[in-house]
Parts: sequence; C-alpha cells; structure tokens
Amino acid sequence: QSENRFRALIEKSTDVIALLAADGTVLYDSPAVMRVLGYAPDELVGQSVFKLFSPEDRPRAKQALAQLRASANASITVILRCRHKNGSYRLLEGTGTNLLDEPGVKAVLLNYRDITERHEAETSLRASEERFRTMLQGLEAGVIVHGADTRITAFNAKVLELLGVTEAQMAGRTATDPLWQRVRIDGSPLPEADLPFRRAFASRQPVRNVIVGITRP
Repeated sequence: QSENRFRALIEKSTDVIALLAADGTVLYDSPAVMRVLGYAPDELVGQSVFKLFSPEDRPRAKQALAQLRASANASITVILRCRHKNGSYRLLEGTGTNLLDEPGVKAVLLNYRDITERHEAETSLRASEERFRTMLQGLEAGVIVHGADTRITAFNAKVLELLGVTEAQMAGRTATDPLWQRVRIDGSPLPEADLPFRRAFASRQPVRNVIVGITRP
C-alpha cells in the first residue's frame, strides 16, 4: 500500500522527479518528463544527464552536481536551459538532493519544472515597466501614481521640480501626508475628500481640471 501511494505521488506529479548516479547517469525519470522535455522516461535512462543541458549551461550543471556530491543530504537549486526532444531549449528550475548514502536510494534526487513561460512573462513585464519609466520621465507634465492605499508608487522628475521636493521626500510617502498642506485657489484648506485622487477612487471615473495649491516644504 505504501509503495502504491508513493508510486502514485511520483507518477502523477507535475514536476519531473529523477534519480541520478554520482556521475550524472540517469537512473529513473518520472512520466512528467514527457510533458516537460518530450522524452519517454525510458529514453533517458542510462544516458548522461549533462547531454540535455545547453553547452553554455553544462559547466554550471557539472559544478552543481559536484557541490552536491561533496556533502551528504545537501540540496541545491539551479536554473538551467535544457534541450527538448524537438530541438528547442526550455528553461528549467531544478532542485537536487544528495541521497547517495541513503540505503535503498543511493542516488541524487532531482526534481525540476519548466519555467520558460514564467521567465518570458517576467522579462516582458520588466521591459514594459522600463518603457513606462522612460515614457514617464520624458513627459513635460508632472505625474504622480497612487496606490489604492494612497501610497505614492511612481512619479517623474517634473513633479519634483513643480512641488519643490527631493526624490527622497517623495518616495514612500502617502498622498495624505501632512507634508503637502493642500489648499484651494482662494487659499482655504482643501478637505481630503475633495482631492482629485480621492474623488477618482470613489467614482471610478476620471476627475479633471481641479486646481490644488501645494505649500512647498
């Protein structure tokens, strides 16, 4: 019963679970390897795991295995590019654990997953954020971006010039900070509820052409 449960966990896992000999020879691959790298599990058994890595990442893979062998029960996590059966390369995140001294195992336990799409999404997001920052800094208008908690999450250099504050004074503050001392055009205090960002959050609509006076620090 215990063996059946163990086998079910291994064979139904979305991560690939593999066992490697001390020299990197594949002793076992779980069925998930078909989904991740396109190989049937038996195709890789008896082969060197290093042949799967890109030439650029192969030295790091060998170094990681050497580090594992140096200490019993050691674990290490690495991100490496591996060749899919169709010839493309996938970015894999893997964790290896040295169980070479464990009776009944005597292997390096390796589990890994495909993070190619996640990495591409993160790279695309970083590029998008960089474009946003470049565009923001290029505007002639002062721009402040508030989070729903009123904390200032982004601003450009022009707004620092207009408000007479430094980047350090602006960063991390909230829009309701006493530093701002907001007034109407006639000089009377402007209630927080009448601030454009408060009205925009309340109505979920743009609020335009509001004149707000700010007492410079």
